[in-house]
Amino acid sequence: MIRRGLPILFALAVACGGSGSDAPIPPVEEVLEQTRSAMAAVDTADFEMTVSGAPVEITGLEFLKATGSYAAPDRAQAILSMNVGSITIALATISVGARTWLTDPLTTEWTELAPGIGFNPAVLFGDEGWTALFSGALVEPQIEGTAGGRYVLTAIAPADRVERLTAGVVSGQAVEIEFLIDRASGRVVGADFTTTAPAGETRWRIRLGSFDEPVEIEAPIPG
Repeated sequence: MIRRGLPILFALAVACGGSGSDAPIPPVEEVLEQTRSAMAAVDTADFEMTVSGAPVEITGLEFLKATGSYAAPDRAQAILSMNVGSITIALATISVGARTWLTDPLTTEWTELAPGIGFNPAVLFGDEGWTALFSGALVEPQIEGTAGGRYVLTAIAPADRVERLTAGVVSGQAVEIEFLIDRASGRVVGADFTTTAPAGETRWRIRLGSFDEPVEIEAPIPG
């Protein structure tokens, strides 16, 4: 049962109270620790991931966008926008632990995918997602400034962390990432980066919001 129905209306929640742009910027180590702690405590969140530029594929289809929800510790649901030739279609996906289901583009019935195949956005969260990324994995982190109650932080993420951030789509690449971090809560609300492939550069945009709002995600019942 999915109580927050699909498709999910994504609303980016940014808390700005008490963190004006003129407030002193703390040392980057302090911000990293605040973010690590805040993301480790996330119970639920909405997310939106979009790509542009050189195409990337998931289960043989060109991936454009994912909009969905996460529930700790390892559940996620999303609507995927995919290109099939010149047609854009929407597929639903649910992940519970290591199991992932995807709707068939022709019958709309649920199909369970083999382990390691498909798109599992739950890997962005949990101990191996944002928490691990901000637990010493980032290289050369710098706070570039503030914008709209958020820190703008840049850093290089190692290849294994980039694979997590792209839900397993991209492997073997370390990239520079620009993070948007809410100053009041320490939560990541955005991440932008570029990956490369033989076809060219792919630009990734991740946005997070609606933290800790009620959501229930259950394995689907095949039709």
